[in-house]
Amino acid sequence: MKKAFIFTFLFVNFLSHAVDWTRENFCPTGDIDKVQKILSGMTVDEKVGQVIMADLDFVEPSDLKKYPLGGILNGGNTSPNGKLRSSTNEWKELAQDFYNNSVERGGANIPVLWGTDAVHGHSNVFGATIYPHNIGLGASQNPDLLKEIGSAVAEEVLATGLFWTFAPTVTVPQDYRWGRTYEGYSESPELVTVLGNAFIEGLQGKDEEFLSNKKIIGTAKHFLGDGGTFLGRDQGDTKTTEEALKEIHGTSYFGALDNCIQTVMASFNSWNGSKIHGNYYILTEVLKNQMNFDGFVVGDWNGHGQVPGCSNANCAESFNAGVDMFMVPENWKDLYRNTLRQVKSGEISLERLDDAVRRILLVKERLGMFDGRRPDSTMFSEVGTQKNRDVARQAVRESMVLLKNNNNILPLSRDAKILVVGKDADSLRTQTGGWTLDWQGTNNENSDFPGSITFLQAVQEIVGKENLTYVKNLNNINESYDAAIVVYGEQPYAEGVGDRRNLRFAQTRQQVFLKKLKTKGIPAVSIFFSGRPLWMTKELNLSEAFIAAWLPGTESRGMTDVIFKKANNNINYDFIGKLPFSWPKNPFQANLNFYDSASDPLFAFDYGLNYESSTNLSFFNEELDQSFLELSELSLLNGSISEGFLGYIQENNLQQFQILSGQTISQSGVVSTELIDVEKQDDTLKVVLENSQFPNSLIIISQSILNLNNLEDGFLNIKARFLDKEKPMYFIFMCGFDCMATLDLSNYFSESNEFSDYSIPLSCLVDQGVDLSKVNIPFILMSEGPLDVELRSINFAKNKTGKLFRCN
Repeated sequence: MKKAFIFTFLFVNFLSHAVDWTRENFCPTGDIDKVQKILSGMTVDEKVGQVIMADLDFVEPSDLKKYPLGGILNGGNTSPNGKLRSSTNEWKELAQDFYNNSVERGGANIPVLWGTDAVHGHSNVFGATIYPHNIGLGASQNPDLLKEIGSAVAEEVLATGLFWTFAPTVTVPQDYRWGRTYEGYSESPELVTVLGNAFIEGLQGKDEEFLSNKKIIGTAKHFLGDGGTFLGRDQGDTKTTEEALKEIHGTSYFGALDNCIQTVMASFNSWNGSKIHGNYYILTEVLKNQMNFDGFVVGDWNGHGQVPGCSNANCAESFNAGVDMFMVPENWKDLYRNTLRQVKSGEISLERLDDAVRRILLVKERLGMFDGRRPDSTMFSEVGTQKNRDVARQAVRESMVLLKNNNNILPLSRDAKILVVGKDADSLRTQTGGWTLDWQGTNNENSDFPGSITFLQAVQEIVGKENLTYVKNLNNINESYDAAIVVYGEQPYAEGVGDRRNLRFAQTRQQVFLKKLKTKGIPAVSIFFSGRPLWMTKELNLSEAFIAAWLPGTESRGMTDVIFKKANNNINYDFIGKLPFSWPKNPFQANLNFYDSASDPLFAFDYGLNYESSTNLSFFNEELDQSFLELSELSLLNGSISEGFLGYIQENNLQQFQILSGQTISQSGVVSTELIDVEKQDDTLKVVLENSQFPNSLIIISQSILNLNNLEDGFLNIKARFLDKEKPMYFIFMCGFDCMATLDLSNYFSESNEFSDYSIPLSCLVDQGVDLSKVNIPFILMSEGPLDVELRSINFAKNKTGKLFRCN
């Protein structure tokens, strides 16, 4: 479908200006006098110890007798004594052992703080309740549920003697190719903020319950811009303006800080080429000074080692930039010694060291660690309690999104004869995804989840063995069935391992199964487990019903609660989930957002059917448009504006005027265009910008979204003669919200009475972070004038035709 644009083009302000990040802090301060007294009695060695966090695989409790470490963590692959199935008592005993050694060494005796990745439940712990990943919780849009989950997670973390989780992730993913998309609640900064706030309140408490003995401290992560990296590359570069950085990626942190989050984790990514772990402006000036964050900044896993000039064992730059506690899993002893040396040499000032340690001590004081709060005295001792599983089951029910339900095939009768197809129907590994028991989640078996059942087992509980047939692979269909449920999904991954080049689903066997069922006239219900929206149009067409189940965790009965009726054939639970991310109509739509005019999804953000919906979806176009895959040339202007495009002129930031045949003149006559005859009738567009004190523009917009990926190595070719040009001149290329490149062409074009050919590499635009798959405004020429230019042709092509523009 063609998508026309009605837009207001806000002219580009090329003069940088300050972005206001200021925020008032109304959170509890803690006992500052007590902390200052402790700090004043600490040696430099003890202070440096507080800024070091080591991983469980590389530190022993006895090490704390010598090294006064501030923190330890269990990474995604670590657990007590290297034992995957460690009991809660084993976790708690080890936590107490670390604690005892930290407070019995002599000197300041600062209790050590143990952090863990309880990101969808206490997910490193055997038998813990595993909730849907954040993408599913985003579909629920239920802050009350998120608050309950936060409280439940706090209880189970406390059951293992720990007081700190590296959650919630309040990222706003902008590109589904990113392997951490499922860690984000939504593409909407506002929804992420609401849900993140609720989770933090449940986790840390509020008012009288704030950090009570039922609560733990949380971490807002990853600050800042982790969800906006170019091409969705994990730990990549977020190429964006500071305004967009604040509005898209910063909004959720204002909420987290207002809910008194105690720690913020620095992000692996860069911002416009500068690693966040070494960015003083972001970590100190923005977060601490303007946003008034008074907790501490913890680094990510050796993130400091990625700062130029640093290594995992040596990085004063990151500490001076604002990281208060290094996360240095293995090389912690070397980093301790080097940091101590840098303090003594003055490379790290005592003032900066005291600031970091004061922040760490304040968080520990607020938590009650200086008032006898110990790992072995927590009031909880069990994980995976029925109460918490019930909350997780509700979360599963509310997270599923019904994309299609033709002929009201759902809900299914409990008396129906059901065929279940696909190995993923009987796989808790697929349901739980990454960050489950280990980092990637790929080694898990169903037996690793005591007390939990698979989707297949949940269906069997409903319909009974006599009415259920299960096959991993559908070869022949020898019986009749009322319905078939075909289950398939992404296999587990975490972080960069999950990065993708496009949104194609790797498996195709489910299409074979669905085609066989359609041939036999058996209605098929697809249940799709995934950590992001993917291109599933063929599966949607082949299915009578299609459910986006995300990564629901261990409580499979939440799914059957919704898709099956009660025994009396009434609806049991209805679908309430809504898409937290827009759903793509082709595998190249990796960057879709409801606020972006260049987005053209198959299903929009917030879409979701329920049992009152009477919509029968028609057949979707499932064939890829081969034209853009084979695109070698695209004309924007050939004298007249080319078909499929619209031309406008704009004076200052006033209303645009569409370029028509004959002459077009702006409000005050500052900008004008006219078709003229050079070699033949109307073969050249003459553009005149009179001298002014503000930017004026020639704009060419596309009437449909352009995919120029096939021309990534190509050129923008312009044939023109510049009769007069005096002031700076800029070319602007736009691809939706916060997707723009600007090139200064002031010294590129030459005044001449003859036509000349010019070629601008599209790589110059890609280097600035544009997404060539969703171009909506491919050409803007801007200047204050005077400018007199005659344009013969403008096109994108594989090959250059003239003078090459050098962007580096």
